[in-house]
Amino acid sequence: MSVVLEQIFQVGFLAAIIRIATPLAFATLGEMFSERAGVLNLGIEGIMLLSAMTGFTAASLSGSLWLGVLAAVLTGD
Repeated sequence: MSVVLEQIFQVGFLAAIIRIATPLAFATLGEMFSERAGVLNLGIEGIMLLSAMTGFTAASLSGSLWLGVLAAVLTGD
């Protein structure tokens, strides 16, 4: 059991958890602010998924990171 705990509490593993969870935390914060304003968005996960897919595809096909970011932002908007 202690071997498992040693693997979990390594600095690299904890850094990976924070890196992977950051986009979900930002989406959660944005949804909390919009709900406080009276807007309920039930499709936030779908918007995130579609924006990520569009941004990756645009960046991959064009070779430009900024074009991918722009495509993702426009898709999510």
